[in-house]
Amino acid sequence: MTRVLAPNPSPMTLEGTNTYVVATPESGTAVVIDPGPPDPEHLDRVIGATRGRGVELVLLTHTHPDHAEGAAALAARVGAPLGALDPEWATAGAPGLAAGVGLRVGGVELEPLPTPGHAADHCCFWLGAERAMFTGDHILGRRWRPATGRRRRWSGGSTRMSTPPCTGSPKCRSGRTSSS
Repeated sequence: MTRVLAPNPSPMTLEGTNTYVVATPESGTAVVIDPGPPDPEHLDRVIGATRGRGVELVLLTHTHPDHAEGAAALAARVGAPLGALDPEWATAGAPGLAAGVGLRVGGVELEPLPTPGHAADHCCFWLGAERAMFTGDHILGRRWRPATGRRRRWSGGSTRMSTPPCTGSPKCRSGRTSSS
């Protein structure tokens, strides 16, 4: 998994949009999540991050311009379908994005999780093998660590959890009890 930072810093994107290239080391293809702006140099860096792999699929967490404006150009350039919850953005050959229906791409399995909120067409992607969630803008920022002492790393829209989610404990996430 490789993060490529887009050169579009702003109060809304912080240091820039996070684009992800995801594949297993032995895979000949990769999936790109959130290609970002239509900046040719950024798209060149995204293609370079594939390390010679073909791009099997381009995915969008949502269609806000900072995540999606470069998606059609990247998909056309690499000859890959573009998958999005919004049918106006999805292209021919793209898989449907539905909860519980895994996508096998780049040698990994991603599970789409439609999560309207930040945007009506928002969709997170769960990479179970790495216990990583690509959250788009549902989680904004980098390197937030909960005060509970659980080892979790939240980095630029991607979440890696090294312990199971907080379920049975009254203390969760920010160190506050469930009644606070």
